[in-house]
Amino acid sequence: MRIQTKLLILLLVIALLPLVALSLRGQRATENLGSAIADQDRALMSGEIETRLQQSIAYSSDILSTQQRQVELALRLQAAEIERRLEGPLPQDEVPLYSDHDFDTPATWPPGTELALDHVLSGTGPEMKAVPISRVHQAFHIAGPGHDSQDVSPEMQLEMRRLASMDAVYRRLSDTAPGLFYWQYVSLRDGLHAVFPGHGGYPEGFDPRARNWYVTAAAKGELTWTPPTLDAATRRVLLTASMPVYAADGQIAGVTGIDVDILSRLTDIQSRLHLGANAASYIVRVAGADGGPPTSDSRPALRVVATSSYTDTGTAWDAQIDEPVLASGAPAGMDGMIQDLRAGHGGLRHMPRDGADAVWVYGPIESLGAALLYIVPAQNVAAIADQTRNSVWDVTTRQMRLAGIASVGLMVIVAVISIFAARSITEPLRQLAHVAKGLAAGRLDTRARVVSHDEVGELAAAFNAMVPELQSHIKVKEGLAVAREVQQKLLPAAPPVIPGYDVAGLSLYSEDVGGDYYDFLEMTDRAGARRVGVVVGDVAGHGVVAALTMTAVRVLLRSYAGDGAQLLPAMQAVNHHLAVDAAAGRFVTLVYMVIDPIAPHRQLRWISAGQGPLLFYDMVNYRFEELAAQDIPLGVERDWNFHETTRSDWPRQGLLMIGTD
Repeated sequence: MRIQTKLLILLLVIALLPLVALSLRGQRATENLGSAIADQDRALMSGEIETRLQQSIAYSSDILSTQQRQVELALRLQAAEIERRLEGPLPQDEVPLYSDHDFDTPATWPPGTELALDHVLSGTGPEMKAVPISRVHQAFHIAGPGHDSQDVSPEMQLEMRRLASMDAVYRRLSDTAPGLFYWQYVSLRDGLHAVFPGHGGYPEGFDPRARNWYVTAAAKGELTWTPPTLDAATRRVLLTASMPVYAADGQIAGVTGIDVDILSRLTDIQSRLHLGANAASYIVRVAGADGGPPTSDSRPALRVVATSSYTDTGTAWDAQIDEPVLASGAPAGMDGMIQDLRAGHGGLRHMPRDGADAVWVYGPIESLGAALLYIVPAQNVAAIADQTRNSVWDVTTRQMRLAGIASVGLMVIVAVISIFAARSITEPLRQLAHVAKGLAAGRLDTRARVVSHDEVGELAAAFNAMVPELQSHIKVKEGLAVAREVQQKLLPAAPPVIPGYDVAGLSLYSEDVGGDYYDFLEMTDRAGARRVGVVVGDVAGHGVVAALTMTAVRVLLRSYAGDGAQLLPAMQAVNHHLAVDAAAGRFVTLVYMVIDPIAPHRQLRWISAGQGPLLFYDMVNYRFEELAAQDIPLGVERDWNFHETTRSDWPRQGLLMIGTD
């Protein structure tokens, strides 16, 4: 048996006595807690639901705004493609053209025609009839008195041929937002109307040039959204974005548009939120008493642009859809909500609706100048809270029953097994603890006795294998300590004293030994002139190898430095030795600088072999300057020609910093 199983049994034995008391107490506490949650958390649950409604209204408003931007972008691209085709060369290839009358009977349906469930004919009753549409081809309709789709003028035939290739454009734009575009179309001044997906079913006298979306876009000369209207073919309530299409002479050639099934958008939002059967969602706008923009002389009101509870009342297809005023039995609350929406803010209010308490949650759709509104009866919120309460109590009851059964069974199992498990667990662990104490006391000849093949036996074998490694590690640690002490002694004990200069140096190693290095060289020429060398270097890598390389560089540089009058010979000699002797990848970055205390203007001469940064801080003008460092590291190329830099135009006060990483 593995030690994990044995330890589990041991823990169960230790927990046996308190388990009895804890089980009884826990069952009583669970019962009391469940009752308290079920009875007292109803108000908190209602508040949580209202908070989620506010989050949902903001999210849904963002979705509608995003979809609006998608429609506008697609419409602009659609208009550009139409203008390009109307003014471009006439296509040479003959493409089949279909009129709206081709969809009247299945025998004349264009290829790819289907009865689509997302395009249905609405009516005053519950029945809906699927409309035949073609998602492959557009359909052409000729508007105006005396025109017939089967008798097309030569000018219209040319326009139809030019627009035939728009089928692919309509499909690509529709694919960017699946399910968002209901119809895509263009209506020209002469009455030619092309619609995608292709369909028929237009009523007698239908003329797109008389529709609100055409008239408004042509009058404004820009992209515009018009209030919802009934679709002439399906009687669906559609929200339309339209914009003019211009000819080469700058005149309006027609209007192109995209319809959005706004009721489907609202229904989708409401179904995702599970607001309940009596809830409703609206798109509303703040308007004056006459339906126009609110003025100081009229009391503003909320007018319903679209609602998920819309029902077809049999209104004529060309009639303007009424925008009823949305009212509540709390005028003060309505005024507050209108003020919030006019300020671009959302919110939540408790107000009556149709004589019953309801929760009104609203948020602006700024780009449409409208707002999204949920009206959820208070009883729906209470029902959700009550359902949660009942669920909590049911879970609590089941939990108490299962806990009681599990506690009794656990007590029996623990009592039976504990008698046989105690000795097999404690004795091997006690012996292993004795071995561990011996190692802690420094008796490195102590060994554990391996008597089993479970985790205890594996741990004993690991202890025995650890002792030689520990001895070796101690010896290496002692050797590194000696090496660190020697390396520290190679560093300068104190900085040199130079009139007019304050010199300081510090080296901190991340490991016991390393390749970072600095040094001060006291040099005197034959005339007795004193010079001071400053060396800062860094050996590639870390550890003992880097430390030995650093020591060799120190010896070489001190050997070749001479009186400091010439820097190049010393650097070239050190570089030559390192390039010959160093292993691949072992190089040294180093700055060798000589200070001439007796030279005028505080002259400094230096060579930087890949070492940086060399930063000088001008304490007079409060700015930093990075000094020249143009040579490669030592040990890379044996015959490298190093460059000596001399400078004496130092500011009156400054700080020169040379560092390594």
